Amino acid sequence: MKKTFLLSYAFFCLFLGAKAQTYIQIKPLDTKELDSIVKKISRPANAELRYWFNATDIEEKKYETTAQRLQALGNYEQLVRKNPEDMESYTKLHDLFLLKNPQDTATYNAAQRKIIAKYVEKFNKSIEKGQNAYQIAQRYTFIKDYVKAFDWAIEARNLLPDSAKTYTQLAFLNLTLGDYEKAKKFSQEAIVKEVGNYEHYVSRLTADFFISMANYVQNTADTTQMLTFDLAYIKEAQKKFPKKQAFQTLYHAGLLMQEFYSTMAKAFSSTEDLKDNKEVLKKLRSHSPNVVLVQKYFEEREKKYEGGKSFIAMSLSVAYLLGGDIEKSKQYAAKAIAENPEKMQLHTNLAFLYIMQEEYVKAEEVMKIKTLKAEEATDYAVLAEIYHKLKQPEQSNLILQQGLKRFYNHPTLLFFQALNEYEAQQYEQSWNSVSYSLQADNSNLDAILLYGILSLRKEDMSAALDSLYFGMKKGNETAKQLFTAYFKLKE
Repeated sequence: MKKTFLLSYAFFCLFLGAKAQTYIQIKPLDTKELDSIVKKISRPANAELRYWFNATDIEEKKYETTAQRLQALGNYEQLVRKNPEDMESYTKLHDLFLLKNPQDTATYNAAQRKIIAKYVEKFNKSIEKGQNAYQIAQRYTFIKDYVKAFDWAIEARNLLPDSAKTYTQLAFLNLTLGDYEKAKKFSQEAIVKEVGNYEHYVSRLTADFFISMANYVQNTADTTQMLTFDLAYIKEAQKKFPKKQAFQTLYHAGLLMQEFYSTMAKAFSSTEDLKDNKEVLKKLRSHSPNVVLVQKYFEEREKKYEGGKSFIAMSLSVAYLLGGDIEKSKQYAAKAIAENPEKMQLHTNLAFLYIMQEEYVKAEEVMKIKTLKAEEATDYAVLAEIYHKLKQPEQSNLILQQGLKRFYNHPTLLFFQALNEYEAQQYEQSWNSVSYSLQADNSNLDAILLYGILSLRKEDMSAALDSLYFGMKKGNETAKQLFTAYFKLKE
């Protein structure tokens, strides 16, 4: 316990330079006031439409019906029986296993490892080493074993230095793991190696979009700032590939996302003054001509459909949300899932819409599906928030425990747990949880505020002083109010 305190306290000293000055306590402890403040601290997992966009989804190809998928599976099974050494048929057969039963990831992963073993055997026999290394990297990517995927992708790039696809593979891996600058660099190298392949431009533009979003998220305090993408570069790419609809779609998607994220920032910038989510929805509505333009564009794309059904549906969902038609927005979000049920972000998007309308039971149904995949720690946090709204604290805590087993000591989950424990009047446990959360990430000002409040409750005034002082200096208004209410620094 003492060690936990010392470790968590150390980060304050790191920023303050030393323990804060000597002080006079000017107000006796008011626990009711503190409890009231904690109730206003937002849960760290408000579901939102984040990163639903991926340029590579624009022309997604998929079998139209279950019957067609199963027929393809049967055809490849016959081909493999006739010629077990035909790697092309063998890999396509095993890729289709997940289509047969989308929930059976264990069988799919086992199938991919069989493919990897075959390619490793070929690699060791010095048969087309570069091509085999590339295939191994691809398969490790499919089963999300990214460390090995990176190792083999680098090996493939070294063996095939003039092959654009190895650079594209490295770009994709960096995109997946969030290093967008490297993804952009590798995409640009792929363009240089193979100028005529438009997919490299799509990869580069995807990286550009994510870089813009990441920079924007870091500066959301300024709600007058617009999210901007390099739409001129998209037009430049379109000139090189005039017959590719993808770039026209990218352009309109860029307009939509600029509008959406800028509107989101404004809508959520003052949520403390709003009574409920429905008021946030009202603030989300935009009447920009860009929204109307984008809506019409994607409606036409839906009629023509040449690829990217789920992308078109999700774009229309966002456009209708901004236009104020929440029912149509939900319909299109559900349609996007029906078109591509394995794209898990789509489930989060639909859950967001339900949460914003306070339809928590429906949101629970959607998020339970996504949490089965356990792709992100925030999946558990969103589901825990839903149970909190449904006034099911035991279920909320259970989900957080499951998340912490999967994502050990994740700061968001620990902070959420600390809030639940505070609400249950388990102040010592809450203090422990927020301490561990701050050891993992000391940038969460709400967590620092909670730490200060719990320190006040423990009557550890020195720790409370330091944490509230730190929060105040970082711009947390509530920390400032508490600091000035309870403490006066000596000169």
